[in-house]
Amino acid sequence: MKIKKSIFMILIIAFFILFPSCVSTTVQVNPDVEVKSSDIFYIAQYEDNLALYNSIIDEFYKKGICAELVYDSSMIPDVVSPTVSGSGFYIAPDIIVTNSHVINGENKITYYQNGIKHNARPMCVDKQNDIAILQGDVITVPYFKLLSSQDYTVTTPVFVLGYPLSDILGNEIRITNGIVNALSGIEGDTNMIQISAPIQPGNSGGPVVTEDYEVIGVATSKLSDAYTIVATNSIAQNVNFAIKSDLISFLASANLYELKSNVEYVESLNDAIAATVKIEAGGTELIPEKQYYIDFSYNASWDVIHWTLSSLLITCTDVATGDVIAFAEFAGASFNSADGIVRELTRELIAQLY
Repeated sequence: MKIKKSIFMILIIAFFILFPSCVSTTVQVNPDVEVKSSDIFYIAQYEDNLALYNSIIDEFYKKGICAELVYDSSMIPDVVSPTVSGSGFYIAPDIIVTNSHVINGENKITYYQNGIKHNARPMCVDKQNDIAILQGDVITVPYFKLLSSQDYTVTTPVFVLGYPLSDILGNEIRITNGIVNALSGIEGDTNMIQISAPIQPGNSGGPVVTEDYEVIGVATSKLSDAYTIVATNSIAQNVNFAIKSDLISFLASANLYELKSNVEYVESLNDAIAATVKIEAGGTELIPEKQYYIDFSYNASWDVIHWTLSSLLITCTDVATGDVIAFAEFAGASFNSADGIVRELTRELIAQLY
C-alpha cells in the first residue's frame, strides 16, 4: 500500500512538472494615482493563518518601500505632517546635491547656508537613484570635490555632515564618523556604498567625505530595523548607505556644468561646514505624504508537500479616501507554494504601482 501511495505521489509531481499550470493573474492600478517614495504601506495581519503577510512585507522591503504590519485598518496611525528637513552640499558655486526624496517633488526649495536663508530650484531629479541636483545662490566659499570610486576602498575613514533630527537637536550641523564597510549596497547595488558612520533622519542628502574633505557619496539611508526583524529576527547594527560619487559626477557633468581645473575646493572642516546646507522643501522625509492599506484574502489547501493557493486577492486602498487604487488577483491551479504565489503577485503589484 505504501508503495502504491509513493507511486501515486510521483505521478502527481510528474504531472505538474510536465504539464503547465492553469493559472490566471490580473493586476490593475488606477493610472491617475502617483505613488511616491515617501508614501507608506500598511500590511494587514488578521485572518491570515499561513502568515503570508510576512512574504508581502518582505517584497516591499526588498524594493526599499516603507511598509509596516498592522492587525487591521483600524490600527493605522493618523498622519501628522510637521516640516522635516534634509541636507545638501555644494559641488559648484551655484550647484547643490541632495536626495530626491528630500525635496519630495517640490519645485521651490528653501535652504540655509551658514544660517542664511536662500532659495533653489531643481535642475536634475533622478528618482530611481534618489538624487536631486539644485541650482541655488552663488557662494564665494570653496565647494566640495567629487572623488572617483577608484580613489577610495573598504576601510577608508569617512565623515558624514548634515542636519539630523533638527526638530530635536537644533539647527547646528552634526558630524559622525566611521569607515567604508563595503563598495555596494543592498542586494549588491553597485551605485551604493555601505558605511559605519551613523545616519539619522535629516542626514539624507548630506556629504560623505574622506579625511581630506573630498566627497565619496551622498548619505541616503540606514537599513530598516523592521526589515531585519522580519528577515533575520534581529536588529542590524549601524548599517548605513550612501550613493556613490561616481553617479553624482555622471549626472552633473552630463547635464549641468563643466568641471574646471582652476577651482577652490574644500580643504578644512570650516570649509566643509560652510559648503553643507540644510534643506527644507515642505517634504516629508519621516512622515509619509500618503498612506496605503494592503489587505488580502485567499483559499489555500495542503497538497502533501506544501500549502498552495487556488485563489488570492490583494487590494491596495488609499487610507485617506477609502478608494481602492490597485488590486492583484490570482486564480487557478498551480504547483507553486502559497509563499511563492503571494510573492510573485506582490512583485507584479509593486511593479505596476511604481
